[in-house]
Amino acid sequence: MKVKGKSISLIVVSILISIVVLFPVYWMINVSFKDEVDLFANPYRFIPVDLQMGGYVENFLNGTIFLWIKNSVFVSGVSVFLNITLASLAAFGISRFSYRFNKVVVISSIASQMIAPALIITPVYLMLNSLHLINSFGGLIIVNTGLSLGFSIWIMKGFFDNIPYELDEAAEIDGCNAYQAFGYVVLPLSIPALISVLLISFFDMYNEFMFASTLITDTKKWLGTTGIASNTSRIGADWAMTFSQTVLFSLIPLILYFFLQKYIVRGLTSGAVKG
Repeated sequence: MKVKGKSISLIVVSILISIVVLFPVYWMINVSFKDEVDLFANPYRFIPVDLQMGGYVENFLNGTIFLWIKNSVFVSGVSVFLNITLASLAAFGISRFSYRFNKVVVISSIASQMIAPALIITPVYLMLNSLHLINSFGGLIIVNTGLSLGFSIWIMKGFFDNIPYELDEAAEIDGCNAYQAFGYVVLPLSIPALISVLLISFFDMYNEFMFASTLITDTKKWLGTTGIASNTSRIGADWAMTFSQTVLFSLIPLILYFFLQKYIVRGLTSGAVKG
């Protein structure tokens, strides 16, 4: 009976947590199908009486949101590629080669994640401005890659540490050097960690707002987060447009997560927790 009671308690707690987590998603979708009258109705209707498609129709006719989504996917995709490439190489070097400042490098990579981005936005802006990279995707890609690199190195190192070094030695006996052992042996075994880092980094970069809104001023180069925020002002907001754009903007992360979610848990538990 005690076991059954614990199971029921876990189910109830899981349901409550799911409601808390999913309610903002429901609210976003709910508001996207409402007009101004239904949105501010008293008493409030949690289920729309008449589905209003005005926001979606306007978005499809305008097409601006799809340009912003394309910009977000491009910047995030390139940043993730650079992030995974640099992080895997750095983590392999830290994991496989012993040198004097090995622990210092690991601690520094973790410590870099403790710095609030708001504290570095001014020096970052000044540096990119001196390099003529303001209002350019290149500058934003560099920033995104740098901000997530420390966390990615930590995840990858933890995973590499759990791959037996004997596999590297066997590859060396077969004539491989360190780089070939990395490319042919270690990296293929690290697919779960790579996909985990890919997803987590992509979500962070895709949803990033502060640097995107500061470094990019051209409306044609706006990312989705900046474009959606432009719908609100001190005077008011077009809520139907804002929330319909938010729903469309959220589709790509949801699709990626749906197909690759199992790799997040596998990559984190196999590497970061044990490492």
